Amino acid sequence: MLRLGVFFTFIIFSRSLLALSVVPSPSIVTCGTTTITFTFDCAFTGSVLIPFTPSGVTQSGSSVKVVSNGVVTFDISVAPSAGSNFSLNFVVISSDMVATCAPINASVNASFTTSCVMPPNNDCANALPLSISTDACIPMAFSTTNTSSSGSIPSCGVAGYFDLFYTFNANNDTITMEIPGIPGTVGHYGLYDACPANGAELDCSIMISFTGSTYKFTNLIVGADYYLQLLFIPSTAGTDQEICLHSTTAQPVINCPTVTIVSDAGPNLPNQSYSTSQTISTSGPCVLGSTGIVFNAGTEIILGPGFSTGAFGFEAVIGGCTP
Repeated sequence: MLRLGVFFTFIIFSRSLLALSVVPSPSIVTCGTTTITFTFDCAFTGSVLIPFTPSGVTQSGSSVKVVSNGVVTFDISVAPSAGSNFSLNFVVISSDMVATCAPINASVNASFTTSCVMPPNNDCANALPLSISTDACIPMAFSTTNTSSSGSIPSCGVAGYFDLFYTFNANNDTITMEIPGIPGTVGHYGLYDACPANGAELDCSIMISFTGSTYKFTNLIVGADYYLQLLFIPSTAGTDQEICLHSTTAQPVINCPTVTIVSDAGPNLPNQSYSTSQTISTSGPCVLGSTGIVFNAGTEIILGPGFSTGAFGFEAVIGGCTP
């Protein structure tokens, strides 16, 4: 009997040294409220304390929970700020199995994973880089699920709208943004030379999906970084945002004379008189504008109504090209 008593005492003492553990069900949660059943590996009856909850997580009821036969059930609510992984901590404050498996002050964690995460570009510090195509671009879709409001509002924006951030490095002084798909029908954009908290607003506009989807950013500095804030109505979160950027190929410089003389005896035209709407062939590639005369981008001069040089030369400066 003595040996048996020693044996049982050893078993009890050894079990009390084992760490308490708990398994939540379910352990994978989404945004919003979920009912969770927590099962401890010790079927004790007593109470546990949840000393704190992580950011983005709230639990229903009191922070003291009653455990019956190793089980306790309550609701937790999860917001995107909780991140992709978090845990709830329990501390035993009363137990009917103190000497065996659930000693007072034993601490145990229940681990969770969640799909309730914000898009990476939910804040400006993690703005997504956009490439810039030439002449045209194909929009890419970006998720707006679980987006929140940064609290920063451009001058044309609306308080409370949700927003996402993008960045690009200008390869041209003019960049065109195409955004055929926005959550809902109305949104806004803000363009900055840095994140809104530290940068200057350069442009701001409302975006209405049924009136067009092309917006131009002008007077940019080639090689400089810029930041885009795209805002949309909160109730439409979950609909993809479609966006792309492109610049225009630089046009070749056309060298041409700065002056063309049009006269009855001028060097560029035959020595004769011309009537209204006559066409005179020339070799100029530029645009000339003056009362009564149009010099097309092609190779024609068209005389307007009442045009006449009389006996004198008519001189006009060519525009639309670089001398």
